[in-house]
Amino acid sequence: MNKKIIYWVSSVVLWLGTTQFLLAQTGPNSPQTRANDATIGSNAWSNPSQIINSNNAYASVSTKGITNYLSGTNFNFAISVPSAINGIMLEIERSTNSSTAVAVLNNWTTGLTKTVSAGVNRCMVVAMFLENGLGPRDVTAITYGGQSLTQITEGFVGSATGFCGRIEYWRLMETGITAAANTSFVVTYNGTSLLENWEALTSAVYQFVDQTIPVSSIQTFTSNSSTNPITLSPSLTTLAGGMSISGVFCGNNTSPASSVGGTNTYLINSSFTEVIDTYSANSSASASGGAFQVAHKATVTSGSEAPTYTFAGTANRQMSSCIHLQGIREVDNSVRLIKGGIITGNDYAQTTAAWPTTDAYATYGGSTDLWGTTWTDSDINANSFGAVISASVQNGTAQVDHMRITIFSSSTLPVELIDFSGENKNGINYIRWQTATERNSKHFVVERSYDGINFIQLGTVQGNGNSLVFNSYEFADKGAGFGNNYYRLKQIDHDGTFEYFKNIVIDNPKDGEVLKIYPNPSFDGRFNIAASQTMQQGVYIYTQDMKLVKQLQSTSSEMSISLEELADGVYYLVFTINGAQKIKRIEKTCRGN
Repeated sequence: MNKKIIYWVSSVVLWLGTTQFLLAQTGPNSPQTRANDATIGSNAWSNPSQIINSNNAYASVSTKGITNYLSGTNFNFAISVPSAINGIMLEIERSTNSSTAVAVLNNWTTGLTKTVSAGVNRCMVVAMFLENGLGPRDVTAITYGGQSLTQITEGFVGSATGFCGRIEYWRLMETGITAAANTSFVVTYNGTSLLENWEALTSAVYQFVDQTIPVSSIQTFTSNSSTNPITLSPSLTTLAGGMSISGVFCGNNTSPASSVGGTNTYLINSSFTEVIDTYSANSSASASGGAFQVAHKATVTSGSEAPTYTFAGTANRQMSSCIHLQGIREVDNSVRLIKGGIITGNDYAQTTAAWPTTDAYATYGGSTDLWGTTWTDSDINANSFGAVISASVQNGTAQVDHMRITIFSSSTLPVELIDFSGENKNGINYIRWQTATERNSKHFVVERSYDGINFIQLGTVQGNGNSLVFNSYEFADKGAGFGNNYYRLKQIDHDGTFEYFKNIVIDNPKDGEVLKIYPNPSFDGRFNIAASQTMQQGVYIYTQDMKLVKQLQSTSSEMSISLEELADGVYYLVFTINGAQKIKRIEKTCRGN
């Protein structure tokens, strides 16, 4: 077997007696045809041709909104036919040059009204601080101008029946802010009984905030001890271009006591900007009150924040809660495949994953994922096969550098034997065959015929059951007659099913009959024939399945033939000597394969 065949076999898993074997992945391949497809979005991609390879040149969109589909087709696949398609993996290298960070639009104020300025991608954040002497008091709903806010998080410290404190964060996004009918907050509480109860509502509005996932990280720390200072633990994870918001509360007043509205209740480190710092109390309950601070900090580079808070007095029932607002980002809007020129299958858009600021591949689908539809080898090999992506551009510029696809498939071509051959040596016919793998193989039966029609069983050779390695077999027929001997192989599984393989012929010469074919095998496709008697009626050359591929005329006992134009493999020469037809096996194997 030449090197080329050995390499091909080693890259597949073959099932003997079945109709499938698993191929390795094909690709990744890149698209040769690129274009805008306006069936979605309103903003076209510039330079769509740049997605053919990864070279830091981009198809891009900077206009805010939903983009057209960026289409890539004609991936030049040549999946073996016939094949079963098992999975499709799409990879898109994309990034954004987003630079607009979250910014304060309307700074923090305390009270039940808030005037909001015009802005872009706004997010209102409300912080509620509460304390009650008869168990936890909770906010169950907040509206602004009739629009319902969504709770972000809450922290609690204290006892279920005694004094307790709470911090809650709520938010209202751009759509709700725009729809608000007035500038007033309405807060709804649970039915807890009140004792020395007090609460404070503070609010701010930020802009350039992601409208899909505005809060990327939340951390809360609570303590019933008098520890002072306290540090937020664990740390708050922060993203470049975002904004960290810190709130801290203590159930005591400062030492000496601040008056209502008094400042400097807390000191915060880590370069946070303090925006609210005050002592508040219930005017009808002189013993009530709480000290609280709100601060924020813009994030330049991604990392973490663990602020430390120092209370200006004797601490009790302390808690700190921090959230991180992330900036508006570029995200997937739609990612799908193209089949027969039509966008089809599941939409695998990663709508919550921000495009990175440096080029990186995003992976969609995989080795066993068919995207919710069926595929044939012809679908994949067609020039109309491909993929599309549409982006939601909110801040900077969406950029696509490269698109590539990998195909996972199973061939449905039958693979029965690697080799089946025979030769006469010293009057014995040796039958040899080789398998690449076997599945449920019990044994082989060798059969012989003198006319190619009527066969008799000669013997059996034990199979290897289930095997993923090459196995070689040999059977010696010591009773073969002169002239043509036809052999066939029958493979039988443990469950009794069987399969016949193609016939081979071995010519056993009579005493005194001399015929030589050399070289055999031939490395250049040329063979020499020397016979003891004159060959009549020419020489006929057949493939292993007995298809005539060449015919030569000769009236001498010697001749040369050339099979240079034929593929490498085994052929059979059929010729006539002294009125008797003979068959000889030859093999063409070109050098370097």
